[in-house]
Amino acid sequence: MYQKNFERLIDQPHPNRIVIVGAGIVGSGLASFLSDEEPLQIVLLDRSLDPLTGSTGHAPGFVGQLNQNLHLTKLAISSVNEYTKIHGAYDKVGGLEIATSEEEVRKLPQRLALARKTNLNAEIISAARAAALAPQYVRPETAKRALHFPDDGTARADIITAAYRDQAIANRAILLEATVTAMEVDQEDGPKITGLSTNLGSLPCSRIIFATGIWTSRILSPLISLAVIPVAHPYIHGLPRAALPGRRSPFIRYPGSRTYMRDHGFCDGLGSYDHPAVAVDKPGTTAIEPWPSPSRNSKNHISNNSGFDEALHRAYALLPDENLFGGGNAFNGVFAVTPDNLPFAGKVDVDGVRGLWVTAAVWVTHAAGTARVVAELVKRDAGLGGGEGGGRGVDGVGRIVGGGGGREGERLVVDEEMRRALDPNRFKGRKEKELQEMAMGWYNDVGSYLS
Repeated sequence: MYQKNFERLIDQPHPNRIVIVGAGIVGSGLASFLSDEEPLQIVLLDRSLDPLTGSTGHAPGFVGQLNQNLHLTKLAISSVNEYTKIHGAYDKVGGLEIATSEEEVRKLPQRLALARKTNLNAEIISAARAAALAPQYVRPETAKRALHFPDDGTARADIITAAYRDQAIANRAILLEATVTAMEVDQEDGPKITGLSTNLGSLPCSRIIFATGIWTSRILSPLISLAVIPVAHPYIHGLPRAALPGRRSPFIRYPGSRTYMRDHGFCDGLGSYDHPAVAVDKPGTTAIEPWPSPSRNSKNHISNNSGFDEALHRAYALLPDENLFGGGNAFNGVFAVTPDNLPFAGKVDVDGVRGLWVTAAVWVTHAAGTARVVAELVKRDAGLGGGEGGGRGVDGVGRIVGGGGGREGERLVVDEEMRRALDPNRFKGRKEKELQEMAMGWYNDVGSYLS
């Protein structure tokens, strides 16, 4: 099928062809949002359309909307509004931030005030109530207080990605399974992007959007150094079990311990940031890497003193049953961090080359909102107007419906401040080593109150 799609693209040139490289949740969202514009032809390309080999395929799926950075909060709110339009994509189980020390308790009113400032529903609750909401994850004798976000939840990235792809296809976008080998640039007229070299052949296009996650820096390295740093992260699924009676547990965060837990329905899940940040220099073909061995370094240069096992064991001590994850499946999932903990999303400025775009280091929490931002900027760049906000969603059967980013009735405003905050060129001129150190410094804060 994909060979025929490629042949059709070659036989039928299009002046406004945009190729999106990377068909995870962000790339598929972009394909959906851009393919509703009649002058554009959208091609969604990935080396593996099924299964999902990037971070989308293993993301824990927690969507906590409040962030210390207002831009990330806006992107998360926008994403939740999009996800709730897709049947089975978003489970509003709520979220709990558990305070286990007096210092953490003192931070809860600050977090509550920030939530109210952004009109997010939140309340401070007792340890007993938190334990009642999540009895398998909260010990009332250890917890002191908690901040409850009833509208937070968990997202099914696989369902969301499939819905966006289906909508893109319905909008006449073309899916292509191929491997990119090079970008094609016309140096005489611009210079500008003119196509992609792939294992199937040369594919002409006017714009390329790389939504390639942890592989972005490596792919773009011939043209530009972009500080998208892949990092290793320990997560464990408990043994399979029957669904617990009643409503699923809220997603749990222990910010002081940099640990989080969730009810997957079929099992329990736990992840930890409570260990030294570990860069993955050369990610493999999937976003799952070998568990770091205490006896040797892995082929992908993951340090053998990662502290993964110790971090998980410290997390187990927070649980009412410290053996809850006994016999479970621990794995090393890779995702990307940046020097300021914000995604890269927008047009890339490199040697004046026109037509090169990127969206990278995007969590499921912010994926739909970030895709909306990039789609809006691309439409403006193509002279299609769009205005500030642009937003329609995907309904329960994969059709585009009215609405927009943010809570119901609101729109995600893609203003100049947002554009600059996500601009892929914002660190231009800074030293690569400095940027990597800055990015790695954010890793542990992801699990704290800073995220």
